[in-house]
Order: sequence, then structure tokens, then C-alpha cells
Amino acid sequence: MGLGRVLPGERGQSAPLGMALVFAVMILGTTAVLALGVGAITTTQAGLEDQRSQKAMTQLDSQAALVALGNTDAQSVVLPSASGADYVVDESAGSIRIEHEKTGTTTTLVDRSLGTVQTSGTSTSLAYQGGGVWRKTDNGSVMVSPPEFHYRNATLTLPIISVEGDDSLSDRASIRRTAHDNVDVTNPIRDGTIVVTVDSAYYKAWGRYFETRTDGEVSYDHANDRVTIDLVTPIGQTRVQSAVAGLSSGDLSVQGNGGTPCGGAGDKIYTDSYNSSKPGDYCAQYPGSTGNNGNITFGGDVDYQGNANFNGDIRSGGVVDITGNADINGDIYWTDSFSASGAASYDSATQISGVQTQSRINDIVGAKGREIADDNDNAAAGSAITGGDRLADGDHTLTTGSYHFADLTVDEDDTLTLDTSGGDVTIAVDEYVDVEGEIEVTGDNVVRLYVRTMGANPSDGKVSTGWRNVGLRIHDDGEVVVPGNDAPQLRVYGNDTLNASVDDGEFTGVIWAPVGGGAPGGFEVTHGDVYGGIVSGDVFIRTQGRIHYDQALEEEQIVSRDASVARITYVHISENVIEFED
Repeated sequence: MGLGRVLPGERGQSAPLGMALVFAVMILGTTAVLALGVGAITTTQAGLEDQRSQKAMTQLDSQAALVALGNTDAQSVVLPSASGADYVVDESAGSIRIEHEKTGTTTTLVDRSLGTVQTSGTSTSLAYQGGGVWRKTDNGSVMVSPPEFHYRNATLTLPIISVEGDDSLSDRASIRRTAHDNVDVTNPIRDGTIVVTVDSAYYKAWGRYFETRTDGEVSYDHANDRVTIDLVTPIGQTRVQSAVAGLSSGDLSVQGNGGTPCGGAGDKIYTDSYNSSKPGDYCAQYPGSTGNNGNITFGGDVDYQGNANFNGDIRSGGVVDITGNADINGDIYWTDSFSASGAASYDSATQISGVQTQSRINDIVGAKGREIADDNDNAAAGSAITGGDRLADGDHTLTTGSYHFADLTVDEDDTLTLDTSGGDVTIAVDEYVDVEGEIEVTGDNVVRLYVRTMGANPSDGKVSTGWRNVGLRIHDDGEVVVPGNDAPQLRVYGNDTLNASVDDGEFTGVIWAPVGGGAPGGFEVTHGDVYGGIVSGDVFIRTQGRIHYDQALEEEQIVSRDASVARITYVHISENVIEFED
């Protein structure tokens, strides 16, 4: 039998088999086409239903706003039903709280539920809440249309819209306003922070809206589905106009004997002044004609028990009590009461209505600290900064740039040089600065040091004194030096928990850390010299502690007014309740 030969009957068997195969392929192809087609149709249908629900929600948003804001008495809205979807009202879904934090006190302006009108029974949840429309899926939440939250030119306009009504709605619902009330807020807001907190299943989308519409500090509490935004009042006075000041509520305590500056044989002093914009440093000018501008200004009391010259005016928003042999070469201004005993002398005493307050800068310090922590020049510093963001032992130089430290410690006999020849040097420190060696500023530009004091100070007491644990300490012959005692060249910024201490040391520069009532921040100087100016909370001047005010600071704006933090001056809030009925 040859290979090409066909046996009888073989040709008749192959034809039916081929037909069967053709029919099988056709059936499989048709099944696949039908399956894919049904899936595509289902997906398209679901997408169209979501679009229809979303369109209905945005229409509801528009009509509800007309009613809530008083533009019309009532509206009727059509709610097209999607397959398996219902519209329900949940009066308890979400809430908003607005608080005014000021000088250690918190006043609640609003605390109420928001409620929602939302779809249910589909994979995508759409909700009307707070005057906006939100969408939530398994992947998170997004904003469809913005809420009634308007921030512009330091003014917050917030008509709060709360929802109530029937539990479920059919294909048509009526909307009417059942309550309206303007919240009593004293404008302009001159001190403190406005804090807005939203609890919502859509809190992440709320937060992203806050982030894009303001420069406020937005924080998330994921465990509680909560977002918070802080809007702070203008920072007010930004120049150092006194040797030392506790403008909000700080007290001044002066005790012990003053010291003689520059190793001379002149009068013992606590405060005086010089001017770094003139030739020569402080000692070259001492005791020149500018020396009697070492003023102090405090929102609280002044308790003066010293035995040395005080060359400047005293201005207090509380009680001034002077004892001992103090020789005050200036005037005294007091608010609550004034008394002087012993051999104390002064030029005059006048009652005043109070002193100017100063807002804290926690938001500025926090924002700048986070910015530098995320993006810095530590890698360019080479071996000067260790892998733990700490200064390595030995002498080091940091040039123009931004640097981040967990803590900044300069040990005895070590020197950290901050070379500003090529431009400013900016440093952010999370915890504390401890100087037993020397920090030296060179060049003609500015050093800015932001101390966040984020956590507790070290339990080993490394930066502890008999007074308090502190976030900035110069001690045991430690020095922070600027040639010519040019104080405007070094600026230290702290939040209202920053405590600073100069104990048997020397500091040239500005410490700007305003404190509100009840906050623990403050400053102390003992057996040391400060050249520049201090803005803090409670201040203690102890034995041989001296503060020399640099009058060049009068013309310097220490805190930038365009800092990237949302400012708020006017707040307009109303509460509006709208009811949905089937």
C-alpha cells in the first residue's frame, strides 16, 4: 500500500468530522462574543448609571445651595434611580467643629453634625455633604464638587449646611431651609488660630480640598476619619524693639547682682544697648550714649529685686514691683499696680492700658521644619553630619544651604562655623540645641535656626538647668558668636514651648519665640551675656546675667510676613439646616 493511497470509506468519514469542527468553532466564537459583549454592556451600563447619579447629585447640590443660602424658599429635585441604587438621608453622618485657640484658651464657635444625602446599593457611593458632592470607592474618596468653604484674602466665609429629613427618598424630593443662624465672631481676629475639624467618611477628599485652596496646616487622623486645618492670625509686630519682651502674658523676674560688662570697672548692669550698624562691637561702644535703650516690655508682671543698673524703660501689662537698690535709668509704665521700695530710683511712673500682644509662630516653625526635613543639603555637608542627622565630633563648617538636625550639639572645644559668604544658611532642629563649644557665624548674610522642640527633652538632663529643661542652651563657657556683635545676622525661631538658657556663656543674635498664656516657653540668663534681643514668655535675669539690646534690630523685620502659612483676619460663619422630604 502506497503512502498516497486512500482506502475505501475514508473520504466519507472525514467530511462529517470537518463539519463538526466548524460548528464547534462557531459555537465557541459565538459564546465568547456574547460573553465579552454582555460584560462590555454591563460595564457601560454601570458607567452610565454612575454618571447619571453623579449628574443628579451635582444638580441636587446646586438646588440645595439656593435654599440653604436663602436665595429661594424651596426647591424640588429629580433623583433618577439607578439599578439597585437608593437615595438615603443620614442626619448623623459626619460633623464639623470650628474653634478659636487664643493665648492658652480654646473657644468653640461651632460643633454640629453635617449629615448626608447619599446613594446606596452600588459599588460607588455618592454623597452630598457640607454643600459639596463626594464620591467614595474601594480606592478612596474624591471631591466631585466643592463644599461651601471659601477662603480668600485672609477671610474665611463658611456657611455650614446640615442635612435632615426622610430616611429614604424616591425619584423626586423637596428641599426647604428649616433653620439659619449667624455665628457670633468678633472681627477682626487679632490673635490666635482658627481650627476647622471635619469628621467624615470622605475626610481625605476634604483634606485635599483644604490643601489646594489654602496654605493652612492640614493634618489627618486616619484612625478617626478626621481632618483638621489651622488658619493663624497675622503675626503682628515683627521687629525686636526691646532688649527682652514677653508680649502675650510673660512675666519678668530679676534677682541677684548684675555684672560689669567687658571686664571693666563701670557700673553693674542688667540691661543696656549698643548699635551694631555703627563701627565697633558692644565693648568698643561701651558705655556710649546709646546705652540707655535696654528697654523691657511684658504682658504680665515685672518683679525687680536686683542691685544693679537697668538702663531703659519698663513697660508692663500687669504689676510692677521694685525692691532693692536698683537704679532704673528710664521710665516705668504699668497697667494694674506699681510699687517701689528701698533705695530704688527711676525717672517717672505712668499707668497705661496695656501692651501690644504678639502671636506665636508655631505654624511657621513647624512648616519650615518639615520643609527642611524633607529637602536639605545634608549630603553635601559630607562627614560633618552623621547618618542620624547629628553633628559629628570635631570642628566643622557648613556653607550656604539648608540643613536638618535631629538635635544640634556642639561639644566643649569643638567649633561649628556657619559660613554665609555665598548666601544664607538655614537650619531646622527637631529637638534641642546644646552649645558647650562654639558656634561662629562668618560672612555677611543671615543664619536662620528653627527649633521645633517636637518631643520631650532628654531624660539624662543634658540640656537641663535648675529652672527647666530647655530646647536651646549655651553653657559652661559656650559661645554663639557673630563678629561685631551683629545680632540681625543670627535669628533663632521657636514655638511657644521653647525654653532657652544662657548660663555662663555668650549669645549674639535674636531669639523669637512668642508665648501665649499657659504655654511653657521662656528664657533665662545667668552669669552670661546676650547681645541682641529676646522675644519669649517668662524671663529670668539672675546673678550677673546681662542683656545688651542691639538697636540695629529696630529696622529689621525678623519674621517674614509672606511666610507660607494661611493667615486669617475675618471669619464669617452661619449655620443652615435644610430638610429633604420625599
